[in-house]
Amino acid sequence: MQTNSPRDARRRNRNIGTAKAGHGQNNRNVIPRQHVEGVRYYERLTSPVVVTREFGDHIFTFIVEPTREGSFHCCTVDDVREVLRLLPEKHHEDIALIILRQPTRRQETLRSVWGLMAFAEHVAGHSGTAIYLDAQEVPWIAEWPRCLSLDEQRELERLRRDGHRVESQRRGHVIRSGAEAIRATQLFRTLPHEVGHNVDFNRFYERADAAYSVTDPGFDYVLNRYNARPTTEREAFAHRYADEFRQAMIDAGHFPFPQIRDEERMRLSGLDPDWFAVTSSDAG
Repeated sequence: MQTNSPRDARRRNRNIGTAKAGHGQNNRNVIPRQHVEGVRYYERLTSPVVVTREFGDHIFTFIVEPTREGSFHCCTVDDVREVLRLLPEKHHEDIALIILRQPTRRQETLRSVWGLMAFAEHVAGHSGTAIYLDAQEVPWIAEWPRCLSLDEQRELERLRRDGHRVESQRRGHVIRSGAEAIRATQLFRTLPHEVGHNVDFNRFYERADAAYSVTDPGFDYVLNRYNARPTTEREAFAHRYADEFRQAMIDAGHFPFPQIRDEERMRLSGLDPDWFAVTSSDAG
């Protein structure tokens, strides 16, 4: 997963809003991972449109959720397809779904992300390993505290590299982002980052039998073992994978590329072009 808000600058006191501050246990302002039907919060989509894109023998199913006013998908379906085409096919051949999701305002406040990888998804009648890319408000503005961890400092530098405007002030850092910068982050960094998680998991799965002395280890068993690894270890692999791929594409002249926006094709597929931010030709 790639977050786009690693720390809420407004929560200076870690006890604010918690039981230590007298806050009730029955009205916690959190997003439950599951509800009574066992569906995770990010699997609940409203009126999604399903389209397919293919290259070679591989077919990707795109599930696109309509956006609300002021929020946009900053990558088009064909933008995403182009990056996947440039990635090694063996690294994503088992990824079935690409989900362009519109998070709720509450989710944006409490669990804001650029995208995430999820295994064994069941969404809108389709199943398989999925990559989610979240719609974002444009312009996007975030406030980070002055004191940042090493990982947060690295992420701030990545955002600068992607084209986000970072203003370092006495009390913290203010990040201001247009659609071009958001597209650069999600398309050229987050998407390969999530594919990197898939590569990491598949390598882990191949080693599972020897590592844990399990005969024909089940998927759930291996996934639980994989998720038990330190988050920093998993994220470091995905960041390294994305950085190396991005640099290779820049060196080869493939990145950045202008937005691929065929509005007629969008409409014929049931997609509303207004859901997708219009970006300049020099995005990224």
